Amino acid sequence: ETYVAPCFLVPIAFEPTEDGWASTGGRTDLVRARWREPAEDGLVVRVALFPLGSSDSPQGVMDRIAQHELISEISDRTEAVVAGYSALVADVEGAPEPGGELVSPDGSACTPEHRSVWFPATSFGHTLLELLTIGGGSEVVGVGACHVARIWVVDVDGVSITIVGGTGDPERHPEALAKIDELFGFMTFDTTSG
Repeated sequence: ETYVAPCFLVPIAFEPTEDGWASTGGRTDLVRARWREPAEDGLVVRVALFPLGSSDSPQGVMDRIAQHELISEISDRTEAVVAGYSALVADVEGAPEPGGELVSPDGSACTPEHRSVWFPATSFGHTLLELLTIGGGSEVVGVGACHVARIWVVDVDGVSITIVGGTGDPERHPEALAKIDELFGFMTFDTTSG
């Protein structure tokens, strides 16, 4: 199956050949995909693409993310290729939600595992992009509290596209990254439209 988001900042398409990948919709400010292992307790991976300072350089976008008080870079920035375009990459970690231990039932101050990359604005987690939903609420794309994620900032012909991806279990972060790398192999940016 092919998933296409022609309305996104830069038109994008995914054509995965493996069952488990699904699109959760595309709009001008967000494209999301997720992968779920068939097993009931299997790996769940979430990936979100969005413009965050799209006219800035990838370095500038990463610097902007680094200014977030509750998101820490936990790796060196490296260079990579995503769907044929150069990208700047770093692993990040979301801090526990300040004061969250006082109100969360388990005292963890952490985002639930299944909400690692996007979550309701009322949940714990650290915002990179906030969106209004059709029902009038709001949803956040970012880094879950107590979660590890990877951020790619891709330079698509002078437009910076930010990608955040990961899973709710930090121990399975390397597995999640392997699945996301597979997704990138099925992904294309269409820079000839428009």
